Amino acid sequence: MTTDDHGSPPSVDESERLEQISAENCQLMAECHRLSRENNQFQALLRNASEAIVVLSPTGEVQSFNRAAEKMFGFRERDMMGKSLDRLIPCPEHNGNVGTYVKEFAAKHQDSASTPPLPGQRWDGTELHLRAAFGEVHSNTELWDNKGSPAVSEFVLCMFRNVTEEIKLEQRLRENTRQLELKNYELREANDAKDEFLANMSHELRTPLHGILSFARFGMKKWETADRAKLSDYFQTIETSGRSLLNLVNDLLDLAKLEAGKMSFDIRSVNLGNCVTEVLHELSPLMKESKISCDWDPRDVDLDIPGDENRMKQVIRNILSNAIRYSPRGGKITIEPSCNYGHSRITVRDTGPGIPTDEIETVFEKFVQSSTTKSGAGGTGLGLPICRQILTTHAGRIWAEESDTGGVVAFEVPTSQHLKAVLSGETTLRPDQVV
Repeated sequence: MTTDDHGSPPSVDESERLEQISAENCQLMAECHRLSRENNQFQALLRNASEAIVVLSPTGEVQSFNRAAEKMFGFRERDMMGKSLDRLIPCPEHNGNVGTYVKEFAAKHQDSASTPPLPGQRWDGTELHLRAAFGEVHSNTELWDNKGSPAVSEFVLCMFRNVTEEIKLEQRLRENTRQLELKNYELREANDAKDEFLANMSHELRTPLHGILSFARFGMKKWETADRAKLSDYFQTIETSGRSLLNLVNDLLDLAKLEAGKMSFDIRSVNLGNCVTEVLHELSPLMKESKISCDWDPRDVDLDIPGDENRMKQVIRNILSNAIRYSPRGGKITIEPSCNYGHSRITVRDTGPGIPTDEIETVFEKFVQSSTTKSGAGGTGLGLPICRQILTTHAGRIWAEESDTGGVVAFEVPTSQHLKAVLSGETTLRPDQVV
C-alpha cells in the first residue's frame, strides 16, 4: 500500500486519478506502436514502389528518395536528403523549389489535350523526359522534433515516370511518318508524271502513225489515177511521219542506254561553235516557217572541248528545238558563247513563256515536262533529261535560269586546255564534275 509524503495512504480520488493516467499511458503507447507500425509499412511501400517517388518539404528539400528514384536519377538517398531536387529537375525561376515548379507545371497544362513531358537529367547530365504527378500531404496532428521544436507537418509528394524512350519512339514515329508522307507524295508525283508522259507519248506516237497509215492508204487507192505530184506529197508525208516516229524511238533508246551506262562515245576534239552553226543550218527551215530570227556570234571564244561531236550536236539540237517550239511567231533566239574558268559555255535565250520558277530543276527529270508544254506546243519531255545525261558523262552540266523575257537554258563543258591542266595536276575538276 502506497503512502503520501506525510506517510498517510492516498485518497480514493487520487487512486482513481492514477489509474486513469496509467490507462491513458497504455493507450498512448499502443497508439504509438500502431503509428510506428503504419509508418514502417508506408516507408516500406514508399521505398519499394516501382515508380520514382520523392517527398519534399514545403521549401523544396528532399525528405525521402526511394529506390526507383535512385535508379532513375543515379543518386543515393543519403546524398539527396535535405538537398534541393533542382540539380535533377532544373527550375531556376522557382528558386530551386521543385515542388512548387511541378505544381505550377501541372496546373498550367491541366486543360491541355496532352501534357508535355517535364525536362530532367541524371547525375551525369543525361537528359530525361519525365511524366510527373504530385500530391500535398497535411498532418492534422501537431508534430514535434527531438529538440521539442515544432516539426514539419506539410509535405509535397512527387511521383516521376521516365518516358524518355517513349518520347524518342514518338519522335522516330513522327519522323518515319513524315518520311512516308514525303515518299507517298513523291510516288504520287512520279505516278502523275508517268500518266502525263504516257498520255503525251501516245499522242506523239499516234500522230506520225496516223499520218503514215492514212497517206499509205490514199496512195494504195489512187496510185493508178493520181498524178505524180500528188503521190510525191503522199510519200513525203509518210517519210516525215516515219522520221518523227524514229526520232521518238531513238530518244527513248538513248535515255535507256545513258541511264544504264551503255552508251558509247567517240571522244575527240570538238568545237562547240561549229556544232551550233551546223545545227542552226539544220533547223533553219523551222525558224523560217515561224519567222524566228537568231542572234549567233561565236566571236573569239575558246569553244574547243574533248567530246563526242554527234552527242554535243544532239544536246544543242534539243535545246534549240525547244526554243523554237516555245517561241511565238516572229520571236527571237539569242545564242551566247562564253568561256568561264576553263569551261566553254553556251547560253540559249528565247522569247517564249519561259520556265516557271518552281520547275527550273524538275524539267531535267525524266517523264517530267514544264507546265508550258500543256499549251499545245508538243514534245515528249525527254530532250532535257537526255541532255543532262550526256553532259554529265562529259564532266559538264546544264541548267535553266529565271528570266522575265523568256526561257533561258545554258550548258558548259570543260575546255581541252582545262582538262590538260587537270591531267598534269595543275588544277582539279569541281566535285560536281567528277564522273
